[in-house]
Amino acid sequence: MILAFSFRNLQALIRQEEVLTKYMENTESRTSEIITNIKTVKAFATEASELKRQRQRFDREHFMVEKRIHRGYVVLQTWQKTVVQTSVFGLLAMTLWEAMVGRMSLGHFVTTLTVSSMAFAEIEPLSLMAEFVARRYAAMIRFHEFMQEPSDRTAVQLSPEELSTYSFTGKVDFQNVSFGYNDADLVLHDINFLIEPYQTVALVGRSGSGKSTLVKLLFRYFEPTAGQILMDGDDIQALEMTPYLKRLAIVHQEVDIFNGTLLDNLVYGNPNATTEQIQEACRIARVDEFVSSLPLGYRTVVGERGVRLSGGQRQRLGIARALLVEPDVLVFDEATSSLDYESEREIQLAMRSLFGTRSLLIIAHRLSTVREADKIVVLDKGRIVEMGSHEDLLKNRGLYWQLNELNEARDILD
Repeated sequence: MILAFSFRNLQALIRQEEVLTKYMENTESRTSEIITNIKTVKAFATEASELKRQRQRFDREHFMVEKRIHRGYVVLQTWQKTVVQTSVFGLLAMTLWEAMVGRMSLGHFVTTLTVSSMAFAEIEPLSLMAEFVARRYAAMIRFHEFMQEPSDRTAVQLSPEELSTYSFTGKVDFQNVSFGYNDADLVLHDINFLIEPYQTVALVGRSGSGKSTLVKLLFRYFEPTAGQILMDGDDIQALEMTPYLKRLAIVHQEVDIFNGTLLDNLVYGNPNATTEQIQEACRIARVDEFVSSLPLGYRTVVGERGVRLSGGQRQRLGIARALLVEPDVLVFDEATSSLDYESEREIQLAMRSLFGTRSLLIIAHRLSTVREADKIVVLDKGRIVEMGSHEDLLKNRGLYWQLNELNEARDILD
């Protein structure tokens, strides 16, 4: 009876522990967002409102811990101990009476008392163990769910000797690729285009047309809902993740910079890069043009997220870092969209110097970046609506022509 009652109460407490875990995840996630976006919080002077909401979240957690969970465990332990002690006392009184009236010998009395005491003594450890499991059950379930997620064998699991090595020509074939974050709402529909080895292909289109989503599929952040992406004829989903990704590189719109020296960030993807390789990558990416102005050159600490570098310098650093891994396919994801025209011009010159050296995939809003591409793929609402060279697409007077007119009008206004 004691164990059955305890089990029912523990089930209720486990449900409350699960709710508390979700509350804590929400609080931690929001705290991380506030810290990451602290400049925006300060710019809009919302510190007081964010602090108020955080206090409400902490109060909610405190209420769950103190008023619900902790109190529930205290009540349960009190009830368990009360029932056990009452049962022991009742059995002692009954057996003592039986011994006094002569219906039980003294030996039987001692034996009964000893056995019952030992039996009841085992209940408390069982209760404590059940409480221990209940307090951690929600976390264990979440960990179990995480471990059940399908995973590839990565460098963390494999020794260097076990890792496969790939070498691609850079031929990338998107075949009938469709993708949606849920099956009912696709964001990409039947994407078909080919990147030949050493070819430069550009993806253009309005915001939300699916350009960056295609890159995420190429880097296997997600799997296509339908269709496949082939690298040199092999489905990328069949390739080992780590050696596959080592043959790709990407330069994002916002380059991630670590709080270390310029050299540390340059060799992040290839710690074994030689001095000659570093200098050559910096020459191509035009990093060498500003290194001499830094206090300690390559040994200069660039600060958290590269705060001591300008936007253009961070982009050039990102290009050099990508080149040092010697990728077979190099992706530029809106690499110039947040730069001024002078910095954009420098990045464009660095990008053009790479044409024909490897397969390039360029995503851009500013069409001046992609005019010299071998092929331009125009996306709209997740579908390919046009494909061809800059001149051919202008002759068609379709969506690309409209985007080009808007770009030129903006250039005039600027």
